[in-house]
Amino acid sequence: MTWLRRARRRAANRKRLFVAALAGVAGTAAAAQTNDLPPLDIPRVPVLWESVFTVRAEAGFKDNVTLAYQDAPSSAFVSGGVEALVTRLSLDGPQTTFFLDGDHREYLQGPVGREESASAQAQWKTPVGRRWEISLAGQVQYFDRVMDLSFTESIRTAVRVRGASFGPRPGLRLNVPGNCWVTLEVPVTRREVDEPVADQWETGVRLKLGRDYGHKSEINVSYEPRYLAYDAANQLAADGTALPNTHRALTQHETRLTWRHHWDAARRWRTSIRLGGRVNDDNGSGYFDYTKLFAGLELRYRTKRWEITAEVTLSRYLYSVQTVSATDLRHRDSMVAGGRLRCERSLGKGFKLVAEYEHEQVRSNDPFETYAVNTVSSGVNWEF
Repeated sequence: MTWLRRARRRAANRKRLFVAALAGVAGTAAAAQTNDLPPLDIPRVPVLWESVFTVRAEAGFKDNVTLAYQDAPSSAFVSGGVEALVTRLSLDGPQTTFFLDGDHREYLQGPVGREESASAQAQWKTPVGRRWEISLAGQVQYFDRVMDLSFTESIRTAVRVRGASFGPRPGLRLNVPGNCWVTLEVPVTRREVDEPVADQWETGVRLKLGRDYGHKSEINVSYEPRYLAYDAANQLAADGTALPNTHRALTQHETRLTWRHHWDAARRWRTSIRLGGRVNDDNGSGYFDYTKLFAGLELRYRTKRWEITAEVTLSRYLYSVQTVSATDLRHRDSMVAGGRLRCERSLGKGFKLVAEYEHEQVRSNDPFETYAVNTVSSGVNWEF
């Protein structure tokens, strides 16, 4: 999530300033003791609360608002959004972060009308001893937009999806010598969605091993087994027909390698690489069994006034049981390619001009699930 990465970056910047201030106070006290000067009346540095609020306004054009494979309707749009980040910073005690984000997009013509999303996240973490850290996070999301669910559902075309998800995410972190660390999280998610999608529970374990190195760079590898249980969705036979008196469940295993590297001390240039794969197995005929391979590359350049980000992504889904159709018995094979170019220009006093272009294309041996969509937008952000 781009908005969450930006929020965490702002929080990290403020934390570094807080750490520097405390280090300065500690250094003054140490110097006074070394030089046998009279004790200084150094005030106790209080816990620091920081807050950042952002308001967004944009206008743009999308050439395929329904993600249709043919006769795609297009529309201009206007959109607005808000972000709020509140952080409690402390060097030796609990730290708390609250984040809120909301977006509304209004299409000026066509069948979609509007799309909306909102999310709220809270996280509490505290050190335990010198190397351990425990945390507890919770997140709530609301969404109402056109989505492509053909990769995980039996619906081969995009549909409007409205619903919400929520759940806790307890975690544990161990810092080990050599700037290495290990984290363990146990997320639990409840999704309640309008038809044609069924409500579901998702549980899992997320294990991640990483290393921090020069200029705030990081490399990590993760493994995440997940289990999804649907409330009222049936298992499907190999030909796609529903099996009465059954309940669908999925087991997933996902691995991911992430490498984020800053190429200079000022962190003007940064590259991010993501590689991974997922294996999905259902508890029935294997109709939903697939293997997913994915890769992503992001290049970012940032100065005091400019921030330019270019990103490309590629995913491939290979199904072992599903066929293209009842008459085309080839196994289903889909590829998703995406690209994004975003430019931000700071105007001072918290104002930024923003321009963005996005492209997504799905290619498949099933023509009904292929589509391409291009979106261009520009606007202004105000941070205070």
